[in-house]
Amino acid sequence: MECDGDYHVEVLDREVRVIRQVRVLNNDLLKPRYRVTYVITSEKPKTVKVRYACRDEINEVEATLGKTMRYMIELLTRD
Repeated sequence: MECDGDYHVEVLDREVRVIRQVRVLNNDLLKPRYRVTYVITSEKPKTVKVRYACRDEINEVEATLGKTMRYMIELLTRD
């Protein structure tokens, strides 16, 4: 998902672990660009709901943590 400006990601399950990783894609001083990756992990297979907002767009998806027991969300952002 690509998002210019503010965004918000919320995982609606307290039993999972969410790891946030940020990587700079360019060093433009006026409009820096980042790749933000959320890795959702669980000790057992389950389905979790993820809610995200990017400016006026709000969406909710179900992520199935199956055999690998992890799910990744990647955002390309510009500040």
